[in-house]
Amino acid sequence: MYRALDSNLARMAGEPVPSLTLLVIAPNRADPSAWWETVARDTAGRCSLIVASAGSLPLEAPVRWVSCEHGSSIFRLWAAAIEEASSTYVAVLDARCPPAPGWLDAAHRAIARGIPAFFGPVSGPASKRGLDVVQYLLEYGQFAPPIARAMDDVPGNNFVFRRDLLAAASLADRQFHKVFFVAGLREHGHAPVRRDDLEVTYAKRYRAWYYLARRFAHGRTYAALRGGSLTSRWLRGASAPALPLLRLARVARSLRGKPSLRAALLRHAPYAFAAETAWSLGECAGYLTGKMGSAAFLD
Repeated sequence: MYRALDSNLARMAGEPVPSLTLLVIAPNRADPSAWWETVARDTAGRCSLIVASAGSLPLEAPVRWVSCEHGSSIFRLWAAAIEEASSTYVAVLDARCPPAPGWLDAAHRAIARGIPAFFGPVSGPASKRGLDVVQYLLEYGQFAPPIARAMDDVPGNNFVFRRDLLAAASLADRQFHKVFFVAGLREHGHAPVRRDDLEVTYAKRYRAWYYLARRFAHGRTYAALRGGSLTSRWLRGASAPALPLLRLARVARSLRGKPSLRAALLRHAPYAFAAETAWSLGECAGYLTGKMGSAAFLD
């Protein structure tokens, strides 16, 4: 269950619904106030703001607030926010990854061109702490500016698309899974377009034990959602011991042409190996059991 509190001025009687709604997820009581301070001066009449929070989060801002049960996964928060949006386009964003100046202008330029789905780069954290750097490189290093021309994925914290592209199945079980949604877009000829002027900054921070548990949960959920026959799942699970090195090699390839980021990955290799081992163990568990990871760690 969730509830919505609406203080969005754009929804007052007689005013049209803007063409773009910013869907900002705030898992585990993340504070989005700094996020919209960056765009607040530019939002009036140009877009709506919906913040989906796990737990109560009283806010003083022109925002539609969707409060989900405590411990809700990001998949649930995304779906709750999408369900509340009525605009032509929606932007999937994260309270812990603020936009760069000019982000909203860039989004409106892409919308004016009629691009059905688009995404932008994710710049690295200001923090030099090894664990923070590893988190960024493993999850968003491939989206570090400049982004490579050929991309199979999009960042879950900087993605804009036309809402009518959502099939009913995209919100099955009231969850939104970006990976599978993007795969469906590509199959139907709507591959997301890269927009280099649409940038956000990675600013998440996790404690080591929590981050490892989080990687395990995400790996387990990914495997469980892939489904397949019992035989195929067990065969995938049997390959788990090789996954950490394969996944690290994939990350290293994604950083081709970015020597400073590759050097950082090598410098913090022990952290990176531990994190990818946690993911791989979770993926193995997901294949063998068919059960998703704990929602509390899916943030």
